[in-house]
Amino acid sequence: MVNLTQNINPYDSIGHGSSIISIIKQKAPNIKILSVKISDSFDDVDLDSIIDALEFLIDNNYSCNIINMSLGTLTLSDIGKMKRLIDDLLNKGAVIVSSFNNDGYNSYPAVFDNVIGIDSTDECNNENDYYYLENCNVNVLGSFIYYRAKNHLNESTMVKGNSYTAANVTGIISNALHLKSSEKNNLTLTKTILFQQAKKVYKIK
Repeated sequence: MVNLTQNINPYDSIGHGSSIISIIKQKAPNIKILSVKISDSFDDVDLDSIIDALEFLIDNNYSCNIINMSLGTLTLSDIGKMKRLIDDLLNKGAVIVSSFNNDGYNSYPAVFDNVIGIDSTDECNNENDYYYLENCNVNVLGSFIYYRAKNHLNESTMVKGNSYTAANVTGIISNALHLKSSEKNNLTLTKTILFQQAKKVYKIK
């Protein structure tokens, strides 16, 4: 784990990140995960914290196939910088998966066209099912269900929301990309995989 907060304690203190990791690893148990801590509360994730995390990955030349960002911000200031940093990570071979705001607002970075944006629908009641949307800010509508997870105290818990849906889809993508390890990992390939494996595909006009 990498700690980018002012708290001397580097570990997850609220359980969100731990639950996200446990959901991803249920789908892709053999992957390696680097956790970057940017907040000590659910309400303290701001644009600067997200940018700091992206810059950390770039500046330290971390090789990431997928970056899960089960978070977002509604702040519009300096959004261009965030998008440029994500472009830099894409050019290094990473794909970014991010959850939309639970209240239906456009949130960043999920709304960007260089990010796999995840929302949820109760029309999908199986965790392996999702809808793929073309020509839309939302790329994937995953299952709006309770997911079994392990929190920061290693306790079993049931969680629900776009963050956890995005974690589940991240695991699905991880497995699919592993099977295509000989191909270059990029956004186009990821979208093709999601299109092919979707329960339904909707073309938004």
